[in-house]
Amino acid sequence: MNERTNPPTAGRWGPERRLAFIEFRLLWDGEMNRSDLVDFFGISAQQASADIQQYKERAPGNLTYDRNAKRYVRGEHFAPALVSDRAEAYTEELLGLGTTTGHDGSSWIGSPPPYAALPSARRSVDPTILRVLLQAIRRNHMVEVEYQSMNRPSPTTRWLSPHALGYDGQRWHVRAYSHRHEMFRDYVIARIVSTGAQETSTIDPATDAEWHQTITVRIGPHEKLSDGQKTAIAWEYGMRDGSAEITVRVSMVFYLLRMLRLDNDAGSRSPEAQQIVLLNPEDIPGNTQ
Repeated sequence: MNERTNPPTAGRWGPERRLAFIEFRLLWDGEMNRSDLVDFFGISAQQASADIQQYKERAPGNLTYDRNAKRYVRGEHFAPALVSDRAEAYTEELLGLGTTTGHDGSSWIGSPPPYAALPSARRSVDPTILRVLLQAIRRNHMVEVEYQSMNRPSPTTRWLSPHALGYDGQRWHVRAYSHRHEMFRDYVIARIVSTGAQETSTIDPATDAEWHQTITVRIGPHEKLSDGQKTAIAWEYGMRDGSAEITVRVSMVFYLLRMLRLDNDAGSRSPEAQQIVLLNPEDIPGNTQ
């Protein structure tokens, strides 16, 4: 007889996570069974039954048992009590499966729909270099690196005091104090050719004001769109009264504007191509619109 192999999550999550799993399956799949808990968490059938009973007590009416299908199904007046019902909670979980519908049992989604995700041309990150940067962040060290910038023909050596990582949707960078430039800057990790010595840093990450401060970016539909087009854009971005707000670290606002195509070339695009405009350019540091 073959023994069932427990998933890597077995024994790691307590009762609250198992109850949240039940609710997630009911919310998005519309149904779940005792075996879902057994297979996912590697628990006994008896424990799974106890979890389901506990969930029924925590959220009365959220699930009923369909004797014909022999499954628990979402109740008619279902109201989530433990997990978010925001669409992003599901779509981000779906993206976690990859660019195909392959399911290795690690996702909370029980029956993913057919879907496709555009592959991202993400920059490669050397795991050895990443480990060095992580160690330097944890220990408050400065580290010697060889860095290939865009404005030099060959790599140059510099000392950095890293304190955080950032991601702009396509590439990872390290937020670090440059001892050469005497200021905090972003360095694309994939452009770090090698690392060298480490020493204790005298730089306090709390002095990186642009990292710790946030700014609110306000966007709205392009003023030259038709009323119908403006309505469509407002729905798409969840705008209220003609605008939406996005709060971001000051050090990341450049990447946000670039991603939304609200850079300095925005005025050269047609209203249909641009679609949204920046409503508070005067609040954006360094903005030249």
